[in-house]
Amino acid sequence: EKRDYVSTIVETIRGRVPYFCGTTALNTREVIRQTREFMDMGASGTMLGVPMWVKMDLPTAVQFYRDVAEAVPEAAIAIYANPEAFKFDFPRPFWAEMSKIPQVVTAKYLGIGMLDLDLRLAPNIRFLPHEDDYYAAARINPERITAFWSSGAMCGPATAIMLRDEVVRAKSTGDWAKAKAISDDMRAADSTLFP
Repeated sequence: EKRDYVSTIVETIRGRVPYFCGTTALNTREVIRQTREFMDMGASGTMLGVPMWVKMDLPTAVQFYRDVAEAVPEAAIAIYANPEAFKFDFPRPFWAEMSKIPQVVTAKYLGIGMLDLDLRLAPNIRFLPHEDDYYAAARINPERITAFWSSGAMCGPATAIMLRDEVVRAKSTGDWAKAKAISDDMRAADSTLFP
């Protein structure tokens, strides 16, 4: 079923946009197997969290990403940095080590309390904050924060697109008022999901 799903997406996009498919699994061997298979099918990279069956420590998490990058060097890696899902905090030393792996190009990033420091520790990684944090993250570092992830776009992308476009406009004009208003409205709508 997963092969059919990935194959359908690869056939549909026909290389027009990068496609990162999820290959998180219970162990490194399975992650590598899936990543190789999906790269052979035409994926651009993997959205990859640490294996979830046990709580990771820092050296093990770092080595996991090194092992995947070494085994499938053609795969770009987007780190799925969700502390709740993966039972791993993705601490500051983790990002410093990830910046040494050329295949790690981006990260789905939850919360922005340490964003400024993480941007400094990992200057070659594009951090993707949640849409509710995008306005604030773009204010922290407009040059480095250029995209976000969205849990709401599946209900229709209009609001996420409006936020994206307004932040782009604000970066060029310096007028952030409308971007902030959109962001505030999005946060209010999500307040029961992300209290």
